[in-house]
Amino acid sequence: MTGKVCLITGGNSGIGKATALGLARLNASVVIVSRDKDKGEATLIEMRAKSGSRNLDAMTADLSSQDSVRELAHDFTGRYKKLHVLINNAGIFLPRRVQTVDGLEATFATNHLGHFLLANLLLDLLKASAPSRIINLTSPTASQNWPTFSSLINWQNSWRARGSRSTLSTLGLSERALEKTRAASCRFSSQWAVLS
Repeated sequence: MTGKVCLITGGNSGIGKATALGLARLNASVVIVSRDKDKGEATLIEMRAKSGSRNLDAMTADLSSQDSVRELAHDFTGRYKKLHVLINNAGIFLPRRVQTVDGLEATFATNHLGHFLLANLLLDLLKASAPSRIINLTSPTASQNWPTFSSLINWQNSWRARGSRSTLSTLGLSERALEKTRAASCRFSSQWAVLS
Protein backbone atom coordinates (compact mmCIF):
# COMPACT_ATOMS: atom_id res chain seq x y z
CA MET A 1 0.00 0.00 0.00
CA THR A 2 3.04 2.27 -0.28
CA GLY A 3 2.00 5.59 -1.78
CA LYS A 4 -1.72 4.99 -1.18
CA VAL A 5 -3.75 7.48 0.89
CA CYS A 6 -6.57 6.06 3.02
CA LEU A 7 -9.20 8.03 4.96
CA ILE A 8 -11.11 6.18 7.70
CA THR A 9 -14.02 7.65 9.64
CA GLY A 10 -14.28 6.35 13.19
CA GLY A 11 -10.60 5.43 13.00
CA ASN A 12 -9.89 5.96 16.69
CA SER A 13 -11.67 2.84 17.99
CA GLY A 14 -13.07 -0.57 17.12
CA ILE A 15 -13.01 -1.83 13.54
CA GLY A 16 -11.85 1.56 12.24
CA LYS A 17 -8.82 1.58 14.52
CA ALA A 18 -7.92 -2.03 13.66
CA THR A 19 -8.27 -1.25 9.94
CA ALA A 20 -6.15 1.89 10.24
CA LEU A 21 -3.43 -0.01 12.10
CA GLY A 22 -3.45 -2.77 9.48
CA LEU A 23 -3.13 -0.27 6.64
CA ALA A 24 -0.36 1.59 8.47
CA ARG A 25 1.55 -1.71 8.81
CA LEU A 26 1.19 -2.10 5.03
CA ASN A 27 2.88 1.32 4.67
CA ALA A 28 -0.21 3.23 3.50
CA SER A 29 -0.66 6.88 4.43
CA VAL A 30 -3.57 6.68 6.86
CA VAL A 31 -5.81 9.53 7.98
CA ILE A 32 -8.21 8.75 10.81
CA VAL A 33 -11.27 10.85 11.50
CA SER A 34 -12.72 11.08 14.99
CA ARG A 35 -15.25 13.29 16.74
CA ASP A 36 -12.87 13.96 19.63
CA LYS A 37 -9.52 15.58 18.82
CA ASP A 38 -7.79 14.27 21.98
CA LYS A 39 -8.90 10.69 21.30
CA GLY A 40 -7.73 10.98 17.71
CA GLU A 41 -4.30 12.26 18.77
CA ALA A 42 -3.95 9.52 21.43
CA THR A 43 -4.80 6.90 18.81
CA LEU A 44 -2.13 8.31 16.48
CA ILE A 45 0.55 7.98 19.16
CA GLU A 46 -0.52 4.40 19.86
CA MET A 47 -0.65 3.45 16.16
CA ARG A 48 2.75 5.00 15.44
CA ALA A 49 4.27 2.92 18.25
CA LYS A 50 2.55 -0.30 17.12
CA SER A 51 3.08 0.10 13.37
CA GLY A 52 6.39 1.93 13.21
CA SER A 53 4.80 4.16 10.56
CA ARG A 54 5.02 7.94 10.51
CA ASN A 55 2.53 8.20 7.63
CA LEU A 56 -0.40 8.72 10.00
CA ASP A 57 -2.60 11.75 10.47
CA ALA A 58 -5.74 12.61 12.42
CA MET A 59 -8.59 14.91 11.56
CA THR A 60 -11.64 15.85 13.57
CA ALA A 61 -15.23 15.96 12.38
CA ASP A 62 -18.74 15.47 13.68
CA LEU A 63 -20.46 13.44 10.97
CA SER A 64 -23.88 14.45 12.30
CA SER A 65 -23.17 18.04 11.22
CA GLN A 66 -23.19 18.81 7.52
CA ASP A 67 -21.00 21.88 8.08
CA SER A 68 -18.46 19.75 9.92
CA VAL A 69 -18.43 17.17 7.09
CA ARG A 70 -17.91 19.94 4.53
CA GLU A 71 -15.06 21.35 6.64
CA LEU A 72 -13.48 17.88 6.85
CA ALA A 73 -13.62 17.46 3.06
CA HIS A 74 -12.19 20.96 2.56
CA ASP A 75 -9.36 20.38 5.06
CA PHE A 76 -8.58 16.95 3.61
CA THR A 77 -8.33 18.23 0.03
CA GLY A 78 -6.15 21.07 1.29
CA ARG A 79 -3.67 18.62 2.83
CA TYR A 80 -3.83 15.72 0.39
CA LYS A 81 -3.81 15.66 -3.41
CA LYS A 82 -4.77 11.97 -3.65
CA LEU A 83 -7.29 9.65 -2.03
CA HIS A 84 -7.19 5.96 -2.90
CA VAL A 85 -9.42 4.47 -0.19
CA LEU A 86 -12.34 6.04 1.67
CA ILE A 87 -13.65 3.83 4.47
CA ASN A 88 -16.99 5.01 5.86
CA ASN A 89 -16.88 3.27 9.22
CA ALA A 90 -18.00 5.68 11.96
CA GLY A 91 -21.33 5.00 13.55
CA ILE A 92 -23.44 5.63 16.60
CA PHE A 93 -26.63 4.17 18.03
CA LEU A 94 -28.75 6.28 20.31
CA PRO A 95 -31.60 4.60 22.18
CA ARG A 96 -33.75 7.72 21.95
CA ARG A 97 -34.39 10.32 19.30
CA VAL A 98 -31.85 13.16 19.31
CA GLN A 99 -31.94 16.03 16.84
CA THR A 100 -28.76 17.43 15.22
CA VAL A 101 -27.89 21.08 14.62
CA ASP A 102 -29.23 20.52 11.09
CA GLY A 103 -32.61 19.36 12.45
CA LEU A 104 -32.04 15.71 11.51
CA GLU A 105 -32.24 12.55 13.60
CA ALA A 106 -28.69 12.06 14.96
CA THR A 107 -28.14 8.35 14.28
CA PHE A 108 -29.33 8.66 10.68
CA ALA A 109 -27.35 11.88 10.15
CA THR A 110 -24.13 10.42 11.59
CA ASN A 111 -24.19 6.92 10.20
CA HIS A 112 -25.61 7.62 6.77
CA LEU A 113 -26.13 11.20 5.62
CA GLY A 114 -22.68 12.29 6.86
CA HIS A 115 -20.96 9.48 4.97
CA PHE A 116 -23.06 10.08 1.87
CA LEU A 117 -22.11 13.77 1.89
CA LEU A 118 -18.42 13.02 2.56
CA ALA A 119 -18.25 10.48 -0.28
CA ASN A 120 -19.85 12.95 -2.68
CA LEU A 121 -17.53 15.78 -1.65
CA LEU A 122 -14.45 13.57 -2.13
CA LEU A 123 -15.64 11.74 -5.25
CA ASP A 124 -13.70 13.89 -7.73
CA LEU A 125 -10.49 13.33 -5.75
CA LEU A 126 -11.17 9.58 -5.63
CA LYS A 127 -11.74 9.47 -9.39
CA ALA A 128 -8.59 11.51 -10.04
CA SER A 129 -6.64 9.04 -7.83
CA ALA A 130 -7.94 5.92 -9.60
CA PRO A 131 -7.70 3.07 -9.08
CA SER A 132 -9.52 3.89 -5.86
CA ARG A 133 -12.39 2.61 -3.77
CA ILE A 134 -15.11 3.53 -1.30
CA ILE A 135 -15.86 0.97 1.39
CA ASN A 136 -18.98 1.31 3.55
CA LEU A 137 -19.24 -0.66 6.74
CA THR A 138 -22.64 -1.18 8.28
CA SER A 139 -24.11 -3.29 11.04
CA PRO A 140 -25.56 -6.77 10.47
CA THR A 141 -29.03 -5.31 11.07
CA ALA A 142 -28.88 -3.92 7.52
CA SER A 143 -29.31 -7.41 6.09
CA GLN A 144 -32.42 -8.06 8.17
CA ASN A 145 -34.63 -5.10 7.30
CA TRP A 146 -35.97 -3.53 4.14
CA PRO A 147 -36.45 0.24 4.51
CA THR A 148 -39.83 1.88 4.59
CA PHE A 149 -40.50 5.54 5.18
CA SER A 150 -42.20 4.82 8.49
CA SER A 151 -39.24 2.75 9.73
CA LEU A 152 -36.96 5.72 9.17
CA ILE A 153 -38.95 7.93 11.51
CA ASN A 154 -40.54 5.39 13.89
CA TRP A 155 -38.56 5.03 17.09
CA GLN A 156 -40.86 2.58 18.88
CA ASN A 157 -38.88 -0.30 17.37
CA SER A 158 -35.43 1.24 17.13
CA TRP A 159 -33.55 -1.92 16.05
CA ARG A 160 -35.84 -2.28 13.03
CA ALA A 161 -35.44 1.40 12.26
CA ARG A 162 -31.66 1.11 12.58
CA GLY A 163 -31.57 -1.85 10.19
CA SER A 164 -33.78 -0.08 7.69
CA ARG A 165 -31.56 3.00 7.79
CA SER A 166 -28.45 0.83 7.31
CA THR A 167 -30.01 -0.86 4.30
CA LEU A 168 -31.12 2.48 2.86
CA SER A 169 -27.66 3.96 3.29
CA THR A 170 -25.98 1.00 1.64
CA LEU A 171 -28.39 1.11 -1.29
CA GLY A 172 -28.21 4.90 -1.66
CA LEU A 173 -24.44 5.12 -1.57
CA SER A 174 -24.13 2.12 -3.89
CA GLU A 175 -26.47 3.66 -6.46
CA ARG A 176 -24.74 7.05 -6.35
CA ALA A 177 -21.24 5.58 -6.43
CA LEU A 178 -22.02 3.28 -9.35
CA GLU A 179 -23.58 6.14 -11.28
CA LYS A 180 -20.65 8.50 -10.69
CA THR A 181 -17.78 6.03 -11.09
CA ARG A 182 -18.83 4.08 -14.17
CA ALA A 183 -16.24 5.75 -16.40
CA ALA A 184 -13.48 5.86 -13.80
CA SER A 185 -11.41 3.11 -12.23
CA CYS A 186 -13.04 3.68 -8.86
CA ARG A 187 -14.62 0.74 -7.05
CA PHE A 188 -17.36 0.76 -4.46
CA SER A 189 -18.21 -1.93 -1.95
CA SER A 190 -20.39 -2.25 1.11
CA GLN A 191 -19.58 -4.63 3.92
CA TRP A 192 -21.41 -5.73 7.02
CA ALA A 193 -19.12 -5.59 10.00
CA VAL A 194 -19.56 -8.40 12.45
CA LEU A 195 -17.68 -8.48 15.72
CA SER A 196 -17.40 -11.76 17.56
